[in-house]
Amino acid sequence: MQPAEINKALVQVNDYLQQQSRTLQFSIDQTTHQTIIKVVDQSTGQVLRQIPPESMVILAQRLQEMQHMESTGVVVKT
Repeated sequence: MQPAEINKALVQVNDYLQQQSRTLQFSIDQTTHQTIIKVVDQSTGQVLRQIPPESMVILAQRLQEMQHMESTGVVVKT
């Protein structure tokens, strides 16, 4: 996809979400550097959906921590 096509698609998605009283929030997880996308209800602030799910973000963080521990020669058993 070309940048102009991506921008057009994003505008269409945002227009639809605004009609549904929802917004998209994009962030980067500081540990894994993964992009996190949240669909949020505008009126309540409630997260309706997160991609990837919070449980998967936590799993990726733990795996990265374990990999770092193994590469430094330090293993902590919990």
